[in-house]
Amino acid sequence: MNHYRKGLAASIGLSAAIAVGWLFTTAATFPLITPATLSTLLGCAANQVLYDSTSSAVNCTSDLTFATSSHTLTVGTAGNANSTLTSASATSAGNGTQLNLKSGTGNTGGSGGAVVITAGNGGTSSGGGGSLTASAGNAGGGNAAGGLLSFQSGNGSGSGKSGDIGFSAGIAGATGAGGSAAMSAGNGRGGGAGGELDLAAGGASGAGQAGNAVISAGQGATAALSGDILLTDPNLNNVLVIDRFGNAVCTCANATGATDGFFYMGTSAGAPTGVPAHTTGIYANSVPTRYDTTNNRLMVYNGGWKNVADAPTNPTLSGTSASIGGGALAAGACASGTASVTGATTSMVATSSPNTYPGDGAVWSSQVTSANTVTVRVCAIVALTPTASTYNVRVIQ
Repeated sequence: MNHYRKGLAASIGLSAAIAVGWLFTTAATFPLITPATLSTLLGCAANQVLYDSTSSAVNCTSDLTFATSSHTLTVGTAGNANSTLTSASATSAGNGTQLNLKSGTGNTGGSGGAVVITAGNGGTSSGGGGSLTASAGNAGGGNAAGGLLSFQSGNGSGSGKSGDIGFSAGIAGATGAGGSAAMSAGNGRGGGAGGELDLAAGGASGAGQAGNAVISAGQGATAALSGDILLTDPNLNNVLVIDRFGNAVCTCANATGATDGFFYMGTSAGAPTGVPAHTTGIYANSVPTRYDTTNNRLMVYNGGWKNVADAPTNPTLSGTSASIGGGALAAGACASGTASVTGATTSMVATSSPNTYPGDGAVWSSQVTSANTVTVRVCAIVALTPTASTYNVRVIQ
């Protein structure tokens, strides 16, 4: 036992005086040395963690502490430029060691623990918040691909909800700008393809509803101060913008000779006949569109497929008069009746035609005499009895 203790004392760097005292203790008083005892022997301060150093064997330092009350492991001290937690690198042609950060599993209905990685807050006055970067490793060379960067939340059990994954840049100070959140796939080299960037919501099973994929701009104190959602081309030119006021804008080509930068619409060879399945809810304030390539017509669905060219800007108003005529008229005398035409005003032009011809020697005219009212007159050029008839009235806006 004393031979074992002597070797251990040397490996942990105990002073000669401490080692001699330890060597002559009895086995009954030394079943095995505890971490607390070892920390005391090495002169460690409170919360300092023991570690195995290749230069000084077992040791402790203020750069590595663990607070049992908050279960917090702290690496580095104030003034350090960097603190790094890394797995072992390969020594030959092997793979580097995988580094896992994993929270605890829940038990009997309890939720699994959260994994939270947070950059440090800025100091008082004008100190900036720390940056948080997650980056997969670059390829070593040749035709090797860059490493995969993957974030996965914990799975739920039974009817429990799976964990959330949140990405959020830091909130600014009193007047500073908020931090940027950037997600970017790796660039290809030497003819290699660039990496794909996938944003996908979770799928559902059974009758469950799959998750939504939501992209939203930041909210300002007013709508005018809120952000826009920008979809850009590789040169960072805005192609599609959903602005802060809810407008969707295509910054499409405007040059007559442009060969790119167009908005593409679905087509059909002939007028569409299918009834769109979705016209309510979020679709209520929109209409489905299709271009008829056979007849060169722009079609929209509004209770049925309508040809846009058939819908004039100012549609004609219409109505039908009461029966006019049937009584004898002297030459130059007239009979009249009215038709109700909603929307008609005295500044509009009215026309009419009889459903039954009143007879030779009779003429008729129409006029908007008051709001929503058209007066139709049937007059005799010569004495006659015009045939009684209703009159179809049209008002041109």
